[in-house]
Amino acid sequence: MFRNVLHAVIPHVPNLKHICLQIGIKHFTGPFETFGKIEYHTPPFTEDMSRLNVPNFYYTLEDILFEEAKKREDLTWSIHRPSTIFGFSPYSLMNIIGALCVYAAICKHEGFPLKFRGNKESWEYSYVASDADLIAEQQIWAVMDPNARNEAFNCSNGDVFKWKHLWKDLAGQFGIGIMGLRRVRKLA
Repeated sequence: MFRNVLHAVIPHVPNLKHICLQIGIKHFTGPFETFGKIEYHTPPFTEDMSRLNVPNFYYTLEDILFEEAKKREDLTWSIHRPSTIFGFSPYSLMNIIGALCVYAAICKHEGFPLKFRGNKESWEYSYVASDADLIAEQQIWAVMDPNARNEAFNCSNGDVFKWKHLWKDLAGQFGIGIMGLRRVRKLA
């Protein structure tokens, strides 16, 4: 689909000068289904880290961008790799905080604890967060600054969190208990 969009846009939009591709943290950790099963990078992530030896949709998107951008000499690109995105993003289907708040509200309404659906590795792992506003500012900068052309960028506030801590805070905001990994606690 991405290749088809680029095939339609690049030759027919002569004023197009730059393409921002936003992918994400799975560039460094691999797809969800391989989490905890393969050797993956751990934070802090750097842009020069090698690709993992697993099929990864993000690598395919990057390769398509590289290939298609070469077809027009005046077209540049940037790749943006935010981590878990926190912050207001009304049009994002990947707005995890909004989705978790809906889940917590349903749990509260139904009288259930906030149940963590992941595994032990994801419960204990240190994740890096990215603010939605910071990501937007980075992409504007990448379009405007000639030094940012044809480069990949991580985008992180430097905030680190673990689900086991975030889960407690989220449940506390809704006044409900949590069910972590096989245990239920009621928050005071």
